[in-house]
Amino acid sequence: MIKYTIPVKFSTANVSIFQKNDDKYKPDLLRQTLSGDSKLCIIGSDNHTVYIPIFESTFNQPNSTYYVLVENNFVISQERDEPLVGIRKNIWTLSTKPLKMAQHSDSVTGLLRLNEEGSSKFLQMNHSIFFKNMIQEFAKVIPVTEQRLSTSGKWQY
Repeated sequence: MIKYTIPVKFSTANVSIFQKNDDKYKPDLLRQTLSGDSKLCIIGSDNHTVYIPIFESTFNQPNSTYYVLVENNFVISQERDEPLVGIRKNIWTLSTKPLKMAQHSDSVTGLLRLNEEGSSKFLQMNHSIFFKNMIQEFAKVIPVTEQRLSTSGKWQY
């Protein structure tokens, strides 16, 4: 929820939530983004309060720091139709608590389907490197260690 001091209406810019990367040389991880013109965002009856749904998976990494980035022009003034200034990176931060005890779920088997662009890139690169990178990237967004993820290495086109 974001409360403004003047009546607002949505525009076209985004509100996004990022997970801070512990390695300052790597980019922060985008966890969720919504456009002002998304049907999921709602302005309250007071015309001052913006409600943004937070997905369950957005803050799923224990012991992590996140920040909310509100782009300029996410909302505009109702009276003047002028875009309002957003909230810059690292101004609005949140943290999750560390896990008290390791909680493992049952095994899950999944299938990864690539779009046309992803398939083209996959076919041009070393497949074992692709699978290794995929496991590393999944481990960043799913609260699980790389050791719990595996691949059969099989693929079809």
